[in-house]
Amino acid sequence: GSLSLFQSFSYALPIVGTMCLLTPTNILQGIYAKYYGFSLTTIALIILLARMFDVVTDPMIGFYADRYQRRHNTRKPFIVAGVLLLLVSSYFLYVPYGVDVDFIMTLPDLDGPVFSTAYLVGWFLLLYLGSTLFDIPHISWATDIAKTAADKSRVYSFRSGAGYVGMILFYSIPLLPVFGSSDITPETLRVSMIVAGVLVLPLLYVCMRHTPNASLGAFNKDNDKTVSVKAAVDRRGVIASIIRNKPLRIFLAASVFFQFGIGLWYGVIFFYVDSYLNMGEQFAPMFLVAFFVGVAATPIFYRLSLLFGKKAMVGLSGVFFIASYLYSGILIPGETSVAALMSLKIINTLGHVCLWAMAPAMLSEIADYSELKFRSQNTGMYFSLFLFVQKTCIAIGAAVGLAILGWFGYDATATSQVLEATQGLMLVVVWIPAVLALMALILIALNPINVRRYRIVRCRLDALASRSARNISSQNINFSKDKSHSTSALILDTDTAQPRTT
Repeated sequence: GSLSLFQSFSYALPIVGTMCLLTPTNILQGIYAKYYGFSLTTIALIILLARMFDVVTDPMIGFYADRYQRRHNTRKPFIVAGVLLLLVSSYFLYVPYGVDVDFIMTLPDLDGPVFSTAYLVGWFLLLYLGSTLFDIPHISWATDIAKTAADKSRVYSFRSGAGYVGMILFYSIPLLPVFGSSDITPETLRVSMIVAGVLVLPLLYVCMRHTPNASLGAFNKDNDKTVSVKAAVDRRGVIASIIRNKPLRIFLAASVFFQFGIGLWYGVIFFYVDSYLNMGEQFAPMFLVAFFVGVAATPIFYRLSLLFGKKAMVGLSGVFFIASYLYSGILIPGETSVAALMSLKIINTLGHVCLWAMAPAMLSEIADYSELKFRSQNTGMYFSLFLFVQKTCIAIGAAVGLAILGWFGYDATATSQVLEATQGLMLVVVWIPAVLALMALILIALNPINVRRYRIVRCRLDALASRSARNISSQNINFSKDKSHSTSALILDTDTAQPRTT
C-alpha cells in the first residue's frame, strides 16, 4: 500500500544525526589548513585518496546490500553498521587524539602539521566507509518501500529536509553564547560531535522500529526464483543492466557535471568568505539562514514536483546553481553586505534542495524502469553508482579547486589577495561551475523518463507483481493439497498394514 506520512518521517530521521556528523567535511580543509598546519595541496591529495577508496567500497556495498535485501527483505543491518562506524571515525577525525585544541588555537602560526598525515588519511577512509555503509542502503530503502511517484517525491523530500535540519544543528553550534565568536573552530567541531552523537542513536532506533521493510515486488526472490536469484548472483547481468540502461547513463553523466561544479564551489567557499570577502564571522550564520530557507522550501518543491514532474525540478536546481555561481563573481571585498552574502547562499541552497530531493526520486523511477526491462532489482547498485559519482566528483572538484588556488598563489591566512590569486578564485567559484551546471541541464533535458512514461512503467510493474502474488498463492494451495494427500495416504497405509511375523 501507500507509504504513510509517519513512515516517511521515521525513515528520514537518522539523516538529521548523520548529516550533523558529515557536514564538517565540507569545510574541514579550511580547518586543517588554518589551525592544524596542513598545506592545501596535502589536504587536496588526502581527500582525493580517500574518495578513490570509494571506487571499491561503493559498488561492493551496493551489490551486497541488494543481494541481502533479496534474501532477507531488509537493508537495516548495513544502515546500523554504517551509523556506528560514522560515530567512531568522526570523533577521531574532528577531535584529533593527543592534540591540545585550546593550545593550538592560541598559536599565531604553525611550521607544519601538528599530527601525522597517516592519522588523517586513516580516519578519513573510515569516515567515508561508514558514510557509504549508511547512505547506499538507506537511500535505496526508500525505493523499496515507496512505489508510487507521489510517495517517492515525498519520502525523498523528507530525507532532504532532514538533511537540512542536521546542517542547521551544526551551523547553530558556533552561535552558542559559550563561544567567543561565530567562527567555526576545532572547539566547535568537538561540541558538534557530542551533539550529533547524542542525537543519532535514538533517531536510528525510531527509524528501525517504525519504518517497514520492502514489500514483495514483481521480481522478488520469492516471486520468481528462476529470474531474480540468478540475477542477484550474476554480476554480468548487473553490469549489463547498467551499460544498456540509457536513462541511467544520461542521469549519471548529468550528475558528474553537477557534482564536479558543486565540489569546486564548496571546496573553496570557506576561503572565499573568510579570506577573500573577509567575512569569516558570517560564515556560519549565512549557512544557518540558508538552511532554514531550505527546510521551508522543501514542501514547496515537493508540491511543484507533483505538478511538473521530477525532471523539471532537477532542471530548476541547475538554474539556481548557475545563478549562485555567477552571483559569486559580483560580490566585492569590503563592499559586500551581510544581506548580499546571505542571498548568495540562499540561492545556492535552493538548488541543493531541488537536487537532493528530486534527483534520488528521479533515479528511483529509473530503477523501476530497469526492473521492468531487465527483470531484476538492482536499486542498491544504481544508488551506489549515484553516490559514488556524487562523492567522487565533489572530492575531485574540491581537490582541483584547492590545487588551482595553490597554483595561482592564494594565501588562506592573508586578509587581502594579489590579482592573480583573485583570478584563480573566480575561475573556481564562478566560471567552471557555471559551465558544468549548464552541461548538466542539457543532459537532464535529454533524459527519456518523464511523468507519462513512468506511469506506464509503474502500471506494468504493479500488474506483474499482482500476477506473481496470484502464482505464489496458487503454488501454496497446491502444496498444501499435495501435503494433505500424502498425509492421508500415509495414515491409510498404516491402518491397512499387516503385522509382521517373527
